[in-house]
Amino acid sequence: MEQVFVYGSLKQGNSTRGMQHFPNSQFVGVARTKRALYKMVDLGSFPGVMIIEDDGSEYVEKGYQIEGEVYSVTDEDLEQLDAIEGVPNFYDRARVSTTRGDVFMYLLPNGGEYDTAPTHEDRREVVFADQTGRTEEIGIPASPFIGLTPVSGDRSGGILTWLK
Repeated sequence: MEQVFVYGSLKQGNSTRGMQHFPNSQFVGVARTKRALYKMVDLGSFPGVMIIEDDGSEYVEKGYQIEGEVYSVTDEDLEQLDAIEGVPNFYDRARVSTTRGDVFMYLLPNGGEYDTAPTHEDRREVVFADQTGRTEEIGIPASPFIGLTPVSGDRSGGILTWLK
């Protein structure tokens, strides 16, 4: 059995993809990532999480922790989860450290394709406008489905949770 950390539409209770649809899976408990390396984006009906990188290679603790659930799953369930998550064409599956130990987590690549996706805060981004051939600054409103819990005395930005 392997352990997997889920943070969005795979959490228990989601009628479409929740882990209750995997009868061999066992709920281990609620957890969060140990390190503040991540950001969460709203992709519509589900979130995505990516590692924030500095210069494309150095991981820095300037992001957020992610809250989710850990499950023990069979190899067959893990293969099915990989198919649902589109590994390796959409998400990547990577080992991360959580408050429940080292587990697998599904992560988006951080190649810029999600720069305009909503996050937990209102923000501005500079983007290239195909129609004009110029860069322009656009406003991106916060997602109502990503919650931020500040952590006092912690060097991270806080804990992000998918609320849908």
